[in-house]
Amino acid sequence: MKIVRKSAIVVVLVVFFLCISYINYCLYSRTDYLIRRVNKNWKMIENLYEVYSVRDVAIKLDTTALHVLCIGNSITHHAPSKGNFLGADSMWRGNWGMCASRQDSDYVHRLEKKFKRYNKNTVFTRLNVWEWESDYTINKDSLFGSLCKNQDLIILRVGENASDDDHFRDAFYDLVLYCKQFTDNVIITGLYWKNIEKEAAIIDVSRKFNIPYVPLFWIFDLYKDKVMFSVGDTLYDTRGKPYPLATDFICTHPNDEGMRMIADAIYNVVIFE
Repeated sequence: MKIVRKSAIVVVLVVFFLCISYINYCLYSRTDYLIRRVNKNWKMIENLYEVYSVRDVAIKLDTTALHVLCIGNSITHHAPSKGNFLGADSMWRGNWGMCASRQDSDYVHRLEKKFKRYNKNTVFTRLNVWEWESDYTINKDSLFGSLCKNQDLIILRVGENASDDDHFRDAFYDLVLYCKQFTDNVIITGLYWKNIEKEAAIIDVSRKFNIPYVPLFWIFDLYKDKVMFSVGDTLYDTRGKPYPLATDFICTHPNDEGMRMIADAIYNVVIFE
């Protein structure tokens, strides 16, 4: 009996120490994860602080002539889907920034309305350049060169779908350089869905060219529940007919409130003269 009792005690002690070891491991792993996450966020904060403390983020525009080109991805413009291009969702029936309930609710049309307070003849053009995000070597002249001509302002709102993180910084630099051939007035925004490395690359390029950088990641980070529609919410197609939002993919894009926040953030770095 004594031998059995001693064996039982040994087993209990072994199990106890194993449990303690496992708990310590879990706590260490969680702590290490939190430390790495905090360090990443501090890196983001430091980058943002440097931009705002060193650079003049406003851009001045002459209101006598105003043609604006918004170069982006599905947040900027997504045609009614037929499933024949990257990121297409067959449940999307709009012809504007994805997940805005109506055309006048996406960030491009909200910006256009604001700009028209100063020049009623303002013309906004929007372009989805998912091809560039998929292949940095694509011919930019063929893709959007003709649209860049005679623009007074180009807004670059790209990067979320960029396929090659390692070469994103150089590719984005070349994209900004290309746009500045057509106008000195270029605004670049950060990513809507936070990516530390790509955001740092965008900030670095903004410093190199000394042009306004508009951070957007805070919108989704801080107001996720407020800026997302849910499956089943009502959207409207190009004919104004209501239909239910059907997929999570569409839901991840900014809703009307998210689009308003994007438009306001970009508008805040513009000064009309």
